[in-house]
Amino acid sequence: MRHDNNSPIDHGFLSIGRSLAVNAERFPNKTALHDLKGSITYKDLNSKANQLAYGLREVGLQKGEHAAILFGNTIDHLLMIYAVAKLGAVSVVLDIKWKPREMMRALRFFDCRLLLYDNDYDSSLPPELLDGLKLGAFSRGDAGASKTSIAEIMHGRSEQEYPSDVRDEDLFMIMLTAGTTGTPKGCLVNHKTYALQCMNSSIGRGCNEFCKRLSVVPIYYNSGRSTVLAHLFFGATVYLRQRFEARETLELVQNEKINSLGLASTMCHRLLQLPDLDSYDTRSIRALRKAGLPFTRKMVEDLIGRVTPNVFQGYASTDAGQATFLRPEEQLSKIGSSGRPIWGVEVDVVDQRHDRVPTGKEGEIRVRGPLVCQGYYNNPEEEGRRFIDGWYYSGDIGRFDSDGYLYVVGRMKDLIKTGGINVAPKEIEEILLLYPDVVDAAVVGEPDAEWGEAIKAYVVPREQKRFSETDLIKFCKEYLADYKVPKQIRIVKDLKRNELGKLNPKLLEEQV
Repeated sequence: MRHDNNSPIDHGFLSIGRSLAVNAERFPNKTALHDLKGSITYKDLNSKANQLAYGLREVGLQKGEHAAILFGNTIDHLLMIYAVAKLGAVSVVLDIKWKPREMMRALRFFDCRLLLYDNDYDSSLPPELLDGLKLGAFSRGDAGASKTSIAEIMHGRSEQEYPSDVRDEDLFMIMLTAGTTGTPKGCLVNHKTYALQCMNSSIGRGCNEFCKRLSVVPIYYNSGRSTVLAHLFFGATVYLRQRFEARETLELVQNEKINSLGLASTMCHRLLQLPDLDSYDTRSIRALRKAGLPFTRKMVEDLIGRVTPNVFQGYASTDAGQATFLRPEEQLSKIGSSGRPIWGVEVDVVDQRHDRVPTGKEGEIRVRGPLVCQGYYNNPEEEGRRFIDGWYYSGDIGRFDSDGYLYVVGRMKDLIKTGGINVAPKEIEEILLLYPDVVDAAVVGEPDAEWGEAIKAYVVPREQKRFSETDLIKFCKEYLADYKVPKQIRIVKDLKRNELGKLNPKLLEEQV
């Protein structure tokens, strides 16, 4: 991009707002984003982001202050993020599925000055919630007599590049992730770190200006948002969909020649169940990132054989960014592995004294490198536990094999202590999923007078298939030590996972 010495965007070479301005000049008429309501070019997206940045400054939002964003997988969602970034304020993206109480808790805890939201979520925003915002709430579309719309604060504003003084080390976003207390943890990430996370997507997976990315994972979660922003960082075209529909996904891949997408295990299962899957042309796919758990060998084999051989896996978190990478040619030879550490990132498995454990032994996974976030917002206790001597301690249990490949076994806090022995639920779930007629499984520990915790499993049978709890217990005994075999197995119709394939163990019994 051409600048003179007085260019207002020479500062913050790695700032996210600047990346959009660069691409607006490189690819002015190229489609940046496409959703169900239409599409927008890089030039127009940048112009609108500038208008909104000027408008937000006019209503009182200052550099470094927090702006909450409540949008689904839409063009407007990305517009909000870029405008806030150009201003030098900090985005706090909320979960559209939250109830009012959860919204209010997050807005107050993260000191949000204003809220930018989609009218679709009016029911989640009672007056008392909005009244607590110092600068108010601004909605997409008709805001009604008592509110102000985003269009109103943009109206008449300049499309010229916002005169930003954002530096690489300035805070870009507070990324929310699950917390043990009920309030989400807020991962602090600056512009430089997020830009480096975007660049990491180009290593190995070929993220570049020629990509067409389909995003069906929610972008109010970082796993979905990070890949979208990474592709926009390089000038790709991104197709946004609010939810995953197996047939629509295949039609988009075939008709638009999509070459990059990410799918959770539940999505992959639904895709592979389509009777006419093989009639679709999926040869354009250069990168299918499988995310979440569980993925069985059979599922991976089917993805490779029936959808694309270009399947990727990795170990990543909101807190640490990408840490490891498993390439397509390694998927079946290293089944269950998350791959080897990526360039520039150190990954260790350590014991309780923080000493590295021998190869093959399990311990806590810790990560160090330029992709790790800068800590947690207003949470010194949790930050002190997780960030020690430059390392991020994940709370995940893993092991390395002799070739240097990482295997994630489970979570420390999810361990079941039965008869004084720690057992990882994930290990038992993997065995249950080997049973031919089981399509999903979850294992938890229940208080027990004899064992301390008794192992209990919930399983979902394949459609129109029948088996008994006794059948499954007998099957488990073939593969597991007796103390790992579930004491009780409940057969359920469904395990209601979120879009990332995760579920809340506390809600399992309600699903029976």
